[in-house]
Amino acid sequence: MFDDLLATILILVSAVIHAGMSAMIITSEDKYARRASMLMVSGCIALPVVFFVPFPTPEVWVLLIVGRVIHLGF
Repeated sequence: MFDDLLATILILVSAVIHAGMSAMIITSEDKYARRASMLMVSGCIALPVVFFVPFPTPEVWVLLIVGRVIHLGF
């Protein structure tokens, strides 16, 4: 029960953050500089976590590739 609630909360928080980032990029005068700064900050936040997460299994790689193709098409 707790895992489902936590997953739902994390998904909703991720959606709100993504919408906020998109809104900031759309309203920015220099969209590339704004996007680059967001990528640097998110990279610095995620970098320490990478060492504690297991490497994806082959099944997960398929989903990652499909998701990336869809995202690039979007």
